[in-house]
Amino acid sequence: MKICYKTQHGYGEWIKFDRKDTGELTLAFQNRSDGAVSLGGRLFTLRNGEATISVASLRDGEYRPTLETDGGVYVLEGFIKSRREIFPIQTDEAAVRRLINRCYTAEEEIASLKGRIAKLEALCLAPDIFNYERKEK
Repeated sequence: MKICYKTQHGYGEWIKFDRKDTGELTLAFQNRSDGAVSLGGRLFTLRNGEATISVASLRDGEYRPTLETDGGVYVLEGFIKSRREIFPIQTDEAAVRRLINRCYTAEEEIASLKGRIAKLEALCLAPDIFNYERKEK
């Protein structure tokens, strides 16, 4: 099994989950850094953005891992281990609010950039700014 995370602003959210049973759980991160993953009171080595854990070594229950790298400490979205299966924990309200705030911030930045682009286009289309003959109509 493999869980892929996107880390940002101290949190890590699931972006992909592969349920293929290999007897191991791999936690993968987009930034290919080294460090450690804390899971159930144990530390697992993170090399090149991946930590591999034997599913059999985990007791049944809820897990909320943390990632520690040179880039900081990240609280990761958790999962539930039951027998040989891994299930995502229902996304909590705080995670949804973080994502909504990130969307609002992105929308504001996009609107600002669109305005700047429009101003640049107007400057570039101004008469004789580059002193060449225009072919467009």
